[in-house]
Amino acid sequence: MTTTGMTTTAGQSTAELEDPLTVATAQPSSAPSLAGLKSAGVRMGLGVALPFLLIMGGFTTLRVLHQPMLVWSFIGLGFVALVVAIIRRSQYVAWLLYLLGITVFGLLWERADNLGLPVRFEYAVLADRILGVGEIPTLRLQELLYSAGDASPLDWTLIAVYLTFFALPHLTLLVLWQSDRRLARSFVAALLSTLFLGLIVIVLVPTAPPWLAGQEGLTEPVIRVVRVIVDGVNPSVYAQGEQLSGSNPVAAMPSLHMAVTVVLGIAFVRGHRALRPLAIGYAVAMGFALVYLGEHYLVDVLAGVLTALLGWRVADRILGRSRYGEHFADQDAPTPLRAPPASLKDAA
Repeated sequence: MTTTGMTTTAGQSTAELEDPLTVATAQPSSAPSLAGLKSAGVRMGLGVALPFLLIMGGFTTLRVLHQPMLVWSFIGLGFVALVVAIIRRSQYVAWLLYLLGITVFGLLWERADNLGLPVRFEYAVLADRILGVGEIPTLRLQELLYSAGDASPLDWTLIAVYLTFFALPHLTLLVLWQSDRRLARSFVAALLSTLFLGLIVIVLVPTAPPWLAGQEGLTEPVIRVVRVIVDGVNPSVYAQGEQLSGSNPVAAMPSLHMAVTVVLGIAFVRGHRALRPLAIGYAVAMGFALVYLGEHYLVDVLAGVLTALLGWRVADRILGRSRYGEHFADQDAPTPLRAPPASLKDAA
């Protein structure tokens, strides 16, 4: 039987007619090869990553050079670009939101200790003594594992884990944006929710980390392992890194290092359940590193985990979708082929 624009055979089932894959494969294929798709994906990824790196580099330069007017002009332009992208349903909304969000967060985080609120020491020390059954876990780990003047392979490994915080979120968004745009949007929403929820606590309850409590004599001296070891190699490297990334010495509670690590882990597990052991292992390694290196109390780390879980919950609520976001409109997805009209089915 022949109808306008469609030919079917008597033995072809209605299910086959309704299946977009069946209809698509029944027609001569002009789809690009898998290798071509991969090459296009790589080019598209570079097309996003390179401008992102240039923009981040320019913003960091302006901040380091103390040009606040230009920095806020940069943020204003970013906000305008974001609004335009949302109106046009651009595929780059996630990137613009991410870039603008972490930029604003970084500026506020650096200035969170300028409000004149008292810095808290005692409650974190007390909480860690309780968690450590009378001992502060940081002091116990350093007593067991740290050797002054001799950077061990463990020290360097944990420093490497600690430093992944500064690059892995950007790489994660790039990977997710290439493989699953819906999950990429969820990741951006969860990460920014987590950062700003943590920022509220940092502003209201500025808390000193273990190394600073040791300096103030509230505990036994705590070694700031990262700084000691890096300064031993090149004294200017740590100071330069701190200048580039920003600094707030009383932002220990919650640990945003740990919170971001958990956000990353949940994103990858949502995309690939087989990565659960790797995500858990990375989170455990980060938590151990933060405590051992003297950067955070154990209670800070646990608070970071809770902040990340709350951040994902807020993100899911904001996006108005279930865990995997199947019903969230994906403007990047191709429009599916429609099933034939009911009149054609009846005629068949």
